[in-house]
Amino acid sequence: MEQDHATQHAACVADDFDCALTREAILWMAQLPDRARPYELGCQFPHIANTIAQTWGSIIGRCFLSGLLSGERALQRFLIGILQEISILRDYVDSRYRQDIWLRAFDAQQRPVN
Repeated sequence: MEQDHATQHAACVADDFDCALTREAILWMAQLPDRARPYELGCQFPHIANTIAQTWGSIIGRCFLSGLLSGERALQRFLIGILQEISILRDYVDSRYRQDIWLRAFDAQQRPVN
């Protein structure tokens, strides 16, 4: 059963995280180089952009980006322009943070367990 527009709007007002970019996401997008800025993703799927902003520069964020691009579901869910934006973001995070992410993960494994 499909929701009517009023019901969808009420749900969005109740949970802005899903319906609009958060302040954190806007600031994150502003610091990205123009070529890596996901305009379409932010407009059409703000909840995804919000999640990327929250997890940016972490292994979890890298896995989230890869998960968005994997499988047939990605091809069914996203238009090609959004898939390209996500792919560019993943490449950008790899080029900028990859070594740092893996070093932090390695350091975490070396810490003694209490």
